[in-house]
Amino acid sequence: MKKGADTVFGHEFCCEVLEAGPDTAGRFRPGARVVSMPVLIGPEGAETTGYSSRIPGGFAEQILLSEMLMLEVPNGLSAEHAALTEPLAVGEHAVAKGEPTPRHALMVVGCGPVGLAVIASLKARGLGPIVASDYSAERRAAAGRMGADIVVDPAQVSPHDSWASLGVPASRAEGVIAAAQART
Repeated sequence: MKKGADTVFGHEFCCEVLEAGPDTAGRFRPGARVVSMPVLIGPEGAETTGYSSRIPGGFAEQILLSEMLMLEVPNGLSAEHAALTEPLAVGEHAVAKGEPTPRHALMVVGCGPVGLAVIASLKARGLGPIVASDYSAERRAAAGRMGADIVVDPAQVSPHDSWASLGVPASRAEGVIAAAQART
């Protein structure tokens, strides 16, 4: 990383293939629309795109992608919806790994793309009630639209104080499964 160099963010994207690079199988023709995990695999290992000046993210005019991590976007799917592939997969994976049941108290801390995907995944499984917490009013509103039962601003209310209003016994609330979003 170069000190003082600009960082181009963007780890949720849909883009058009310009050309296949060296040492690729050429699976994607120029013009194909693709999504990818936001990781570039190189000689130094895997590096996340969009978090340093070395590997620009999806807001750059051009980015490098690892062919093995790319998926072609099906015809008819908008770029905006395709760009949600990665955060939806991360949220679904988090819920699957957590193996929540109706006996768990559910809290989502951070209602960005991954947190919203966690709410969607929990709701798709018929689980709840869900308490969602975020400092952003816009993200809290999105959490409510996704189906969170109680949405709180942690600057005003402790999300843990919401359990009683849902009738969650203290013994159940002690086994909270929290899905925290590490990225924004």
